[in-house]
Amino acid sequence: MEKLHNIIDNLYDKYSNNEYVMGRMENYIVNILPNLLETANANNNERNKRKLDLSSKSSDYINNFMLTNKYYYCPQNELFMLYDNTHYISCSEDDIQYKILSGISSDNSGELIPWKHKIKIAIIKLIRERSPLHSIPESATIQFVLNLLYPTIFQSRNHVKYFLTVIGDILCGKSDNIYICSTSLKKIINELHIQNNTYFENVNLVNNIKYKYHSYEFSKTRILYINKQVHHIDIPRNFSKYVVDILSVATHYSARYTSSDKFLEQCNEKQLVEHSLYFKTNTINSILTLFINKYIEQCDKSNISNKNMLFVWKKYLNEDKIPNMLLHEELINNLKTIIPYDEDNKSFVGVTSKIIPVVAEFIDFWETTIVEEITTGNIINEYEIDEISVMFKRWSSKKLNDVEDGFILELIRHLYVNVDGNIHIDDDKYIVNIKSLLWDKTQEVIESLTLFKDEYSQEITQDTTYNIKSLSDAYAFYVLYKESELIISKRYFDKVAKETICDYLDSNSLIKNSWFI
Repeated sequence: MEKLHNIIDNLYDKYSNNEYVMGRMENYIVNILPNLLETANANNNERNKRKLDLSSKSSDYINNFMLTNKYYYCPQNELFMLYDNTHYISCSEDDIQYKILSGISSDNSGELIPWKHKIKIAIIKLIRERSPLHSIPESATIQFVLNLLYPTIFQSRNHVKYFLTVIGDILCGKSDNIYICSTSLKKIINELHIQNNTYFENVNLVNNIKYKYHSYEFSKTRILYINKQVHHIDIPRNFSKYVVDILSVATHYSARYTSSDKFLEQCNEKQLVEHSLYFKTNTINSILTLFINKYIEQCDKSNISNKNMLFVWKKYLNEDKIPNMLLHEELINNLKTIIPYDEDNKSFVGVTSKIIPVVAEFIDFWETTIVEEITTGNIINEYEIDEISVMFKRWSSKKLNDVEDGFILELIRHLYVNVDGNIHIDDDKYIVNIKSLLWDKTQEVIESLTLFKDEYSQEITQDTTYNIKSLSDAYAFYVLYKESELIISKRYFDKVAKETICDYLDSNSLIKNSWFI
């Protein structure tokens, strides 16, 4: 204010003797300046009002755009994604910009056009701050993810929800628990780990998910349970394609239930809850008590050797899908405090197990009828577990109809398979490098081929229109005339047949007529 006064005073002093200039100054100050200032003020007010109005409308447009268009951003691979209420689909930044600008241009008023680039930059910035992991997936997405994992992998939808909540807890850094699961899930876990680190921040799932127990604190150890019938799990079809769906549902469940432990608190599936919290709710002593109550019985004149006790223990763990938390020596030493023990004979005295008679019977069967025979040539000596089971039940004088193939498999694995030995198990189905004295499968195939050859050789020499025979025809002949319930699989039959008559087979497994002649 003082500055303005000084300017006017200086002008007055300068032109005080100039009547013309003083007249002009008076006119400017009295008549022109007030109008100019009034107009400038009005224009300024109008501009501010318009600016506020545009700012409000642009803010409304931005908010409306963000609400009605579910765009997200994955920072690791700098990928924009559009959520169509079912799946998260990758899209380009150009597509988003076009959507923004076309929306502004289509506005009838056209008021926001001058601000379109400013609005575009603001929206893109907001999208870059919005992660799919912080979104709330729709029911269609949740059901899709649940159906992807159930019933192929998990035995119930609650098991899937628990698994996803665990994954969500880990991704959000909310859990210091250790989750032990079957090695069958290893491919799934690794894929989730890789894909998460591809799209989002680097989080190591393996820090929390383990496949064996290693002296973890019981109170912080949980079990992830899969379908009991599943032994080998490949990555489901479309799993990687829709992995963002899976991860978003996982973090959603983690937020919805607060944590995986809180999920268990409200879950009404008793088996899932008890199994998941097995370590938290038990001690070594209580676990051994459960084991003894289930598999060990008092019997004054019986005893269980260390080796057999270990097998019974593994049977208990396998049956209940519990990871082994005790080494061999630890198990024996802990059981010594509960069950009388004979140090000289290395056995527990005065006890037996309902599965021990079966074990003894199988050992007798194996040692009497099974020999180790290393593979020669290209023919792999192998027997399927169900074949061994049938032979065992036919050989035994006891009624063993209730003995499951899985039990026999574990028995073989425990007693006869070791790192240094030749006998091994493939795909939990084939026992390799053994030969049964009760049933020589290789010789049976060779004898069947001889009969097949005799059956059709005369027909071929007499009939010029004879239809060419294949290995499938040879196998059908074998099955037709086989009288025993033990039938060789076509897989093994073809393997032996190809090795036996390889010079007389073409690339389509058709048998050349010269073989019959």
